[in-house]
Formats: sequence, structure tokens, C-alpha cells
Amino acid sequence: MFKFLEYIANILYPEICCACDEHLVEHEYLMCVYCRNKLPFSEFYGGTENTLKKKFYGRIPLQYACSLLLFQKKGMAQKLIHHLKYRNNENIGIFLGSLLGEKLSRNKKMNSIQYIIPVPLHPKK
Repeated sequence: MFKFLEYIANILYPEICCACDEHLVEHEYLMCVYCRNKLPFSEFYGGTENTLKKKFYGRIPLQYACSLLLFQKKGMAQKLIHHLKYRNNENIGIFLGSLLGEKLSRNKKMNSIQYIIPVPLHPKK
């Protein structure tokens, strides 16, 4: 009976992918499988030298810099950030934080991390 009510609720209030706005199917959460596989990962979390870290040279003392996703206007990362910031979807933050944590845990240099500080990179911020 509960499953039937769940199906009815899904017809009236379907869960939508935060990236492509398509309906999610059973067992999908926040994002569809297609969008999860197309996430624009930056690869700025594995090495010691990267383009992101160079942006901060001479500005602040920094030991390491990383970025989970590459940002493009009207891209997938922007949509996820907008859901987090403007639609108050805290689950997106948990999802992205888990992804970043998983990636960082694979890097042995990250075992001594004490703080992770989000830094907006846009000059107006």
C-alpha cells in the first residue's frame, strides 16, 4: 500500500534531476545517472601543483588548493550551486561534499588536512 501511495505522490510531485530537470527514476537521488556520469570534475585535487593553486600565488599563504568541479556559465556545476544557494537544497551540499571527501581520501597527502575553506573565485565575491 505504501509503495502505491509513493507512486501516486511521484506522479503528482515528481523528483527532478538538479542538473537536467528530467524526472528521476526509482533509485536515483538528486541527479539522474546520466548527469552523474557527466559531472565536469576538475582533477584539481590529486597533485600538489595545479592551475587553481597558482591563482592564489602572492595573495595568501597556501599549502594546497583543490576544486571538485569545473564551472561554466549555464553548465552543470552552476545548476548544482544554484540549487544549493538559491533553492536551499542542502542535500546538494552534502552530495558534493561527499564526492570531494571521497576524492581527497584517495590522496595520501590529504591525511593531515585540518580545515577545508570554500573560497569564491569570482572577483566580485
